[in-house]
Amino acid sequence: MKLHWQNKWLTRIRVRNTTLARLLFHTGSLTRYIETECKSALEVELKSESWQQPMPEEADKLNVNLNEQAFVRESWLKSNNQYLIYARSIVPRQTYDQFSTQLNGLGTRPLGELLFADDSSYRAEMRYARVPRDCLLFDATVEHNVNMETLWARQSLFYIKDKPLLILEVFLPGIDQVLKC
Repeated sequence: MKLHWQNKWLTRIRVRNTTLARLLFHTGSLTRYIETECKSALEVELKSESWQQPMPEEADKLNVNLNEQAFVRESWLKSNNQYLIYARSIVPRQTYDQFSTQLNGLGTRPLGELLFADDSSYRAEMRYARVPRDCLLFDATVEHNVNMETLWARQSLFYIKDKPLLILEVFLPGIDQVLKC
């Protein structure tokens, strides 16, 4: 199932949880925001890093062929052993080739650390969507969550030295209970 991405203004009307809204619409480094404003130490748990075909929506957004392989990094942001955010980063080969050293050296550090430290990188667009149960993105998120409820995601198209990469972040249930910001 295809997600119905929306702009900030349409989404803001539908998101009732104020903590979730602050996180969802934050435009800077989400990790830095959570650590500073929410006073929560975060850790990254890497799920996988591999070359694979992007999902059709991702390929379309990145303007790459459906059969083209991209470097995909999947991880969770955690605080106090609680899973807060599932992140999926899609890096087309042209972008990866230019930044392979930095990307390979990330390990369990957040990708945002690389993006927000580089003056040549910028976020071109942010969109938001509810993630329904019959979506591939939902399936990737449920690994650590048995009782799922409404999930919200945001999609950010970044450019680093004019090379694109796409980041999807899914905000997991209970994030507002863990983060007191």
